[in-house]
Amino acid sequence: MRTKLIILSVLLLLSQACREIHVKTVIKNNGQILRSYTLIRDVHENGARVVAQNNLNEDQLPNLFFPVDTSWKAETHIDTVKNKKISTYSKLFQNKDALQLYYDTNQYTLKKLNPRLTLNREFKWLKTINTYSESMDQIFRGKDNLNFFTKTEKSNIENGNMNDTLQKKYERWVAYHITDEIAYTVQKFSSKEIDVVDWKKIMYERIKMSDNNNPLKENNPFDFPELKEKQKELDLSDFDLLIETIEKYSGNTLSDTTKKQIQTSLEKKMEIYMGLYTDELFYTVQIPGKIVSSNADSVKGNTAYWNMSPFIAGTPFKMEVVSEQSNAGIAVTLGAILIIIVFIWLIRRKG
Repeated sequence: MRTKLIILSVLLLLSQACREIHVKTVIKNNGQILRSYTLIRDVHENGARVVAQNNLNEDQLPNLFFPVDTSWKAETHIDTVKNKKISTYSKLFQNKDALQLYYDTNQYTLKKLNPRLTLNREFKWLKTINTYSESMDQIFRGKDNLNFFTKTEKSNIENGNMNDTLQKKYERWVAYHITDEIAYTVQKFSSKEIDVVDWKKIMYERIKMSDNNNPLKENNPFDFPELKEKQKELDLSDFDLLIETIEKYSGNTLSDTTKKQIQTSLEKKMEIYMGLYTDELFYTVQIPGKIVSSNADSVKGNTAYWNMSPFIAGTPFKMEVVSEQSNAGIAVTLGAILIIIVFIWLIRRKG
């Protein structure tokens, strides 16, 4: 039986397609962080009901991209107008380090992307500057080649306005990165040096040939004409054939252990990619004070909003926001205390 790469995980994700996941971060004045995930998906239930829970059982843990355990507060209700099931999971962390530690010590889908958080508070005489950032690595390795797209194309991709031509171009861009990821993974897990230069060259040529000016018959950049005598076409779901082509062009035979390691690594990466392709992921950061700069898609009051970028397939994703808080009240209070101290000192001196 041939090994089918990521088929089961893809089917699982597709069965849960069209979910919305809203990640909200509320930064409090004392440095505490309230983190919540709101999961919105279609339901087929009649009647309205609200279920409030203070904790979760192990069998009630949601299938999210992020870590959630039984210590999280959960609340679920049905929107009968939109026919949506809305579940919110929230937990208060004492500081940024506690949230980062939770990310580092738990298992979850996006852990392979190494999520990182920073929160800095710079106190000045009349104001406090708050700086928050959250970032993740790209899914697949390769050069950060966004020059592959025009400015208009990048905007349309970010906003989900892709026609068939742009969709195919985006898929070719992803194919370059998947090729680099596979080459890196082979070299990482192989017990001996594996030369994949020729394999990458062939793959790059096939991807380039699949552009709209010179399309392949099946528009499949993973189609190797050299394998036609076996009536085989290479795609990423046929792991055995993928390994076969790497061995063919590198002149090396991979061990079963190495093959298993490569397969597991690729499955995790493909699961992330397919998950972010089928689900919609949104981020919200609420920060004390007035937002003075950010790279957010939009800002309203002291809240910044981001949509997960489709370019995370091949480029890192980073959110940054800076706010300023007035310390005038503190300054006035300190000034008043100073005046009182001076007044008392003068009275005592006269006495």
